[in-house]
Amino acid sequence: MVSSWFATATTTATSLATCTWPKKSSTQWNLAIASLTQLISANIPTVMAMMGALRLLTSHLDASKLVGGNGQPPVQRTQTMLVKLSALIAGLLLMAGPAQAAPQPALEQLFKGNRTPGDRVVAYPSGTPEMRMYRVTLPVGATIPLHIHPSPVVVVVMKGVITNVRLVNGVEVVTLVSPGDGFLEGHPDEPHYVTNKGAEPAEAIVTFASVVGMPNMIRME
Repeated sequence: MVSSWFATATTTATSLATCTWPKKSSTQWNLAIASLTQLISANIPTVMAMMGALRLLTSHLDASKLVGGNGQPPVQRTQTMLVKLSALIAGLLLMAGPAQAAPQPALEQLFKGNRTPGDRVVAYPSGTPEMRMYRVTLPVGATIPLHIHPSPVVVVVMKGVITNVRLVNGVEVVTLVSPGDGFLEGHPDEPHYVTNKGAEPAEAIVTFASVVGMPNMIRME
């Protein structure tokens, strides 16, 4: 798209530069350059602040200022000014174009960690690696019973509130996990269960760093 703007602007400026002054009135020249200015303003908003510079160049094309001076004939001086104008337009398009043509990506880290909520370091299992990702929906009142994970698993809550209950030395430790928050599980000495005690269904993205043939969780009685 930028290349088409550049081609249009260059064609217009070249057309102006190859015409001789006697063929156009001062008003016609100003209208032509104003049209070129409008073309750039409509397609490249970021260069609108530079339009004042183009208007300043236009003022120098007044017929009374092109008679004599600097040792150049009026037509030659007119063409020189317009060639400079064309170069300025090309430079502005090339500078502003990439910023619009290549938007920058946004990177948002959702979770990072190596320890469970009980401060235990997880370990990767041996075997052929296999990553697994699930979207888990917990209706109101639903529970995933007490279990352990034989491999590291990351849980990031996307909607609702999940209650994560860990069993530590026979005592339940409760944590409420809200949207945007997450936790890491995957230690054999830290069984837990999750439930939805909220007023709406809860959703979470669950990622397992597992190996081929290994179950995601092991139920505990």
